[in-house]
Amino acid sequence: MPGAARAEGAAKGAVASESDLPIAGYDGLTAEQIVKRLRGLSQVDLTKVEVYERRTQDRSTVLDRIDRLRGDEPWAGYDAMTARQVIERPRDADDGLARKVREHERAHKGRATVLRAAERRPARA
Repeated sequence: MPGAARAEGAAKGAVASESDLPIAGYDGLTAEQIVKRLRGLSQVDLTKVEVYERRTQDRSTVLDRIDRLRGDEPWAGYDAMTARQVIERPRDADDGLARKVREHERAHKGRATVLRAAERRPARA
């Protein structure tokens, strides 16, 4: 369901303390250090960090990077899946789903094994 990950992350971020965040030692890090750690986070975790950041330091560098990393998952729960789980799922996928997986991986996770598997299915534009 589109937006579900964002809603879940917002709820978690609203009550999160630093120790609840997916980035250890968050409050002691510079904006640049945080930005380097955002790419591999799930959409839920990105939103959790975003809400916490807005509540605490409100640094535009961090918030802008999170905004650029936003994107709907190819399917619900995708970002929480391991590379192996992702590769197993789209074997019967159509070209559109394979394209979504490639685009999402390139923008967010960058897992080489998933990209190779998704690229085996040529996209038809």
